[in-house]
Amino acid sequence: MYYRQFKKLNYEKISTFGMGTMRLPRDENGKVDIDTSVRLIRGAIDAGVNYFDSAVFYSDSLAETLLGKAFADGYRNRTNVATKMPMWTLKSREEAEEIFRGQFEKIGSDRIDFYLLHSIEKGTLPNALNAHLLEMLDEKKKLGQIRYAGFSFHDDMSLFKKAIDLYDWDFCQIYLNAMDSQTLENLAYAQSKGIPVVTMGSLKGGRLVNENMPRDILPYWNEVSPRPVHEQCFRWLYNNENIMVILSGINSFEQLEDNKRIFENAAPGSVPNDEIEAVNKAVAQLKARIKVGCTKCSYCTPCPQGVGIHDIFSMYNSHAMFENNKEFYDTYQSILNRGNGPEKCVECGACETKCPQHIEIIKMLKEAKDYFDKL
Repeated sequence: MYYRQFKKLNYEKISTFGMGTMRLPRDENGKVDIDTSVRLIRGAIDAGVNYFDSAVFYSDSLAETLLGKAFADGYRNRTNVATKMPMWTLKSREEAEEIFRGQFEKIGSDRIDFYLLHSIEKGTLPNALNAHLLEMLDEKKKLGQIRYAGFSFHDDMSLFKKAIDLYDWDFCQIYLNAMDSQTLENLAYAQSKGIPVVTMGSLKGGRLVNENMPRDILPYWNEVSPRPVHEQCFRWLYNNENIMVILSGINSFEQLEDNKRIFENAAPGSVPNDEIEAVNKAVAQLKARIKVGCTKCSYCTPCPQGVGIHDIFSMYNSHAMFENNKEFYDTYQSILNRGNGPEKCVECGACETKCPQHIEIIKMLKEAKDYFDKL
């Protein structure tokens, strides 16, 4: 296992591969498999992984508890745990303290190594400030209950800069992969402040794999390297020296062994330039299939009629880009079932006046509806 070190983290050795726990193994009934999950977590620790990412709601709200179970019998002292404070509906410091106590009990440890404010965005930042979470982070660090304070992020660059400059962060977590490379700007800004970065969404929710590549796109991936798509995407990420940890939400021992092999020599700058360029070229071909240039910035929301604008466009783009796309069709159908489909649009135009990408939203909603209606 390859490890990286950063001044902000006292030059501790942190595994470049971090295990995500959002999608832990499930049994034949679709329930989280407790025994297999514990064995998988311990198997990852035995393989040298020492960064585990969790959150209150991951894996049916069992992830923190299962990490606590796996950390028994001496495993806790061999690894680091990261979890997060949910902020979407947070109303007070008292509520935050109650959540924190619950996390402490589930993980069953005297400390949480990496603690994040979960998903700073336009809608959650006011909650964090009103609940005095930054002061709470300071207090928990002084008490030794958390070692490093950070935040995860899914919003635009202007808010990222504001978030970075709010507090003396020890690290942060951003969504970054070979296809969503616009957040490299966030990575660079964090690096300019000396803040180590954890990346999530490495394979775009499992989409950047051979099985999902259209037949006409796959040859671009194979132009320079015979490695499978997911391995090339991991290599594209770990080639960057500013990344501390690359999260991968594994749910099988086969995936663990595969990641162990991929990250064995994950040194920054070790991937040849022609391989990086080949990945960028393949991604450009994939992006050419995008139907709507929606960035999911959410400026168009809420729609007065309840139309799920960016969710519809996301499914439209994903279905058009990838093979094995039943998942995207089913998700689109669920949008319709919730009453948020494009047929609810009354063409008021309120969304179009707010869109920074100047998308003809009304026209594209009709196009998306026609596309899915024909399937």
